[in-house]
Amino acid sequence: MASGADIPAAGQHGPVEIEFRTGVRDKIGYAARWLATGYRRGARVRVVGLADDLRLLSQQLWLHEKEGFIAHAFSAPAAPLGPGMDITPIWLGDGALAGDEPPLLLNLGPGLPPNPTAYRRVVEIVSTQHDDEQAGRARWSAYKRQGLEPAHRKPHDDAAEDA
Repeated sequence: MASGADIPAAGQHGPVEIEFRTGVRDKIGYAARWLATGYRRGARVRVVGLADDLRLLSQQLWLHEKEGFIAHAFSAPAAPLGPGMDITPIWLGDGALAGDEPPLLLNLGPGLPPNPTAYRRVVEIVSTQHDDEQAGRARWSAYKRQGLEPAHRKPHDDAAEDA
């Protein structure tokens, strides 16, 4: 991940980069390690997914083994940003936001994220679970239908190498 200074604001960048990381055994654990690497590098990231997955991810970010705590907050769809959100590096939630979103999007959910072209980069994490693999294939096809060119990357078990 690039530092915040290297990342243009949403809507002020070239074509969005879509990257699929597949074959991940522990999707939430991988996401937490990936976000920890970005956090150390000063990246700002929006994370979308199912509510239960986001709660599990939040727990792992609170108790991260190396960082101790990784600053993050939940954001409500279409609601004004709460106090401190402008300085919070990791936003967890789903749906479109009212305000400037971080330039990176991490999708943990089964569906296409809202407005993916508003981001500089979208990372899709796909687990080894059959349903998640099928949903990942559907998202890949949906991106292609939108004229976007997703790239594939088989991650290492240590997400820090891949962030």
